[in-house]
Amino acid sequence: CSSDLYPKKADAKRAIENLRAEINARQDYIGKVTLDELWGHFQKHELRSQRTDRSPVTIDTYVDNYRFYIGPTWGQTFLEDVKAVKVEAWLDSLIKSDRPRGRTRKPGSMATPLPASSNAQPEPLAPATKAKLRNQMSCLFSHAIRHELWTGANPIAMVRQGSKRLRTPDKLTLTEMQSIIEVLPNQMHRIAILIAASTGLRSEERRVGKE
Repeated sequence: CSSDLYPKKADAKRAIENLRAEINARQDYIGKVTLDELWGHFQKHELRSQRTDRSPVTIDTYVDNYRFYIGPTWGQTFLEDVKAVKVEAWLDSLIKSDRPRGRTRKPGSMATPLPASSNAQPEPLAPATKAKLRNQMSCLFSHAIRHELWTGANPIAMVRQGSKRLRTPDKLTLTEMQSIIEVLPNQMHRIAILIAASTGLRSEERRVGKE
């Protein structure tokens, strides 16, 4: 009975005030999480979770996307300050040169990094890549909602981003492919290109076998 817990009106009033303070403190915390903090929470609890069953390639892509694109711009931003219009403007501003060429080398790797191209003209990032960045940010907010780090709607749900190609890919003929393979001095490269040509594997999928 409430009268047993709070025999006096002043005691009940004090308990209500304490409860209100706890609720307000919780509300003040929600939304004060930065995207970097959310990304750390996501990595710890979901990125490699068996429940999500993400492939090693997908996990690598998530890590790369956050390191090269999302983190540098949004890492120190509070969740409450991530707005759909701002995210759209950011996606529109991305160019290919925003991402260093070549993947991060493993410790002790003897591979030579790809040289920077001084004559290359900046090009917009591919729509498909932008769509993946949008989807990853949406996934992070869904994670925040599920773990009660964010109580509002997912702001990325309102971000408009298509994945249509900017141009039609130039497909090589069988004769052109054979000519390329014949002039390659490295047998490993010849095998890799032959597999790619005959199976249609993407670069990320071919990398799994190499690593």
